[in-house]
Amino acid sequence: MAVRFILGRSGTGKTSLCIRSIADALASVDDAAPLVLLVPEQATYQAERAILADERIAGFSRLRVLSFNRLQFHLLGRGAAESEISRAGRQMVVARVLRENRDKLKVFAGTDRQQGLAAELAKTIVELHEYEKTPDDVREFAERLKTSDPHDPAADKFADIAIVYAAYCEFLGRSAEVFINPDIQLTEARRKVKDADFLKGARLWVDGFSSFTIQQQLLLMEVLKVSSEAHIALCLDPAEIDCAKPDAEALDEADLFYQTQRTFAELVEAISKSKLQSDTPIVLAEALRFSSSAALGHIEKNLFIGAGAEKIDAGKAAHIVNAPNARAEVAYIAREILRLVRHRNFRFRDIAVVASDIGS
Repeated sequence: MAVRFILGRSGTGKTSLCIRSIADALASVDDAAPLVLLVPEQATYQAERAILADERIAGFSRLRVLSFNRLQFHLLGRGAAESEISRAGRQMVVARVLRENRDKLKVFAGTDRQQGLAAELAKTIVELHEYEKTPDDVREFAERLKTSDPHDPAADKFADIAIVYAAYCEFLGRSAEVFINPDIQLTEARRKVKDADFLKGARLWVDGFSSFTIQQQLLLMEVLKVSSEAHIALCLDPAEIDCAKPDAEALDEADLFYQTQRTFAELVEAISKSKLQSDTPIVLAEALRFSSSAALGHIEKNLFIGAGAEKIDAGKAAHIVNAPNARAEVAYIAREILRLVRHRNFRFRDIAVVASDIGS
């Protein structure tokens, strides 16, 4: 089993390479191995369309285009009487736990009716599940804080979180026949990988991710162990990182691709610890997406590096518009997008909006 990374900046053809490789495998009469493409939830339909756009592919049954949610569903299935506990359901369980354990709590004592607290604690519990942390882990962390500084208020806060987290897990454990806890489904799915026929000896492609939670990464490692080969595409600048042996501790946190660089380093380390073979990465340097417009390629490469970028002639490819306020700026952009779609035959999927603070 060999893992090969596909590395390159935006527009260098990483996704196209994956799609082309999958189409070649589907079109080959000699290749009978199961095929799996793992992408983010929102990209599954787009990936299926891209594969079917190849004129050689009229349809497929050997390929599964999966997100992590779809993957865990295929691995676990669902009981007819079971339903996932919703976000509101989580909050109701946390609110009940706060009421029932108010005498054991310090920081959260008497706050069971405080608006928003149950929602925030429910979010915290989801994150703890995602990063494979148990109530005992939180309790031990609180004890270390207490030992380091007996007066540290954070120690009492984490101790309370451990109590709430443990009671929450106990409640859902008692209700397992009624509710599915979605936060532990990836962990449960990991135990089923070795018995999944559609993954045994499969050729795997992973594309579209900039990071993975611990749960996702551990599940991915199990899938890699039973696959015959795997390609993992990551969007980063290969010139800014040691592609052969990346060091997570040496990365610049201010770098535009820091998150993906860290993911790359973590995956390389996890693959090494799992004793899986890692082939030389495929490095894509040419910005194919911007081959018809050097100015747009230059903007993509230098937009976030600030002063010092090489200057080139943009011609008519770039326009600078001065708006009196943010509202006028947004209105102008909206009008331009509609004009391009209505009169220039653009598609909405061909257009991107980049903002320093999209929320504002």
